[in-house]
Amino acid sequence: MRNKHSVKKSKWAAFAICALCTLFISGELASAKQPMSIVETAVGSGQTNTLVKLLQAADLVEAVSGPGPLTILAPTDDAFAKLPPALVKKLLDPANQAMLQDILKYHVVVGKALAADVVKLKEIPTLAGPPIKVSMRDGNVYLNDSKVIATDIECSNGVIHLIDAVLLPPKGKKKVVSNSPQDRCRQAMDLITLAIDRGVPVYNHGQRRACAAIYEVACRGLMMDLQSACTACAGKCSVSDEAMMTARRAIEEGMEKIENEDSSKAKAWILRESMDDAYKALNSVSGSMDKKMPLTQK
Repeated sequence: MRNKHSVKKSKWAAFAICALCTLFISGELASAKQPMSIVETAVGSGQTNTLVKLLQAADLVEAVSGPGPLTILAPTDDAFAKLPPALVKKLLDPANQAMLQDILKYHVVVGKALAADVVKLKEIPTLAGPPIKVSMRDGNVYLNDSKVIATDIECSNGVIHLIDAVLLPPKGKKKVVSNSPQDRCRQAMDLITLAIDRGVPVYNHGQRRACAAIYEVACRGLMMDLQSACTACAGKCSVSDEAMMTARRAIEEGMEKIENEDSSKAKAWILRESMDDAYKALNSVSGSMDKKMPLTQK
């Protein structure tokens, strides 16, 4: 397996992958086998129609329909109704898809975080990067200023908690993502390197399933980010556009290969190879390689 150069770790990826690694190793990340996925449950609940509509607009339905597990902090339709209509309209504008994705990712926690575990924490990491504060007020659980009104709705690929207000990422605490080709490629490389840095020690300690899960979460994040990057590029930079599309295809092919693969060891190697290929394509544009090497997967 090829070694790759390390790059600076991206903040949101650090939260997501570190959270997954911690939850998995502690035994909290158990696979649930329920008849409906997160999206199917949201559609059938009758209380989260707006959330489903926004997931569709953000092209995130497939991402939250995968094996997971994920925890979704789902605002109800009444919660979205509290937002200014102009804001909802703005979020549905295709030109603002990146903003919508950031808001929705702020409602996603990697791993299966049950209510009994959440209440023991002071904050929980989100896929968007910034964590959410957890507090108790008058016997109720609050996530930032949103009250949890229903918990532990089991799904085949995770769990849903209903909340009564939409969570908005804190302003000024997240670095604005640049749409420049070099920065986009570098950010994707950051996530690949982070996943390998976190996954390899776990794999080498015999926890193949945990490693495969870390890689899968990273690959799903890469698919979303590279798709967004290609959309933003819109063919303006042919070299970078080709590199990002090549990287995305490598990740997608890896994800397709593991669909019918039962071996966690095989999944880990397939996804590692896909990330290696994606890294190579992206590095041709970013030119940001340094001397530190990730650990080797044995």
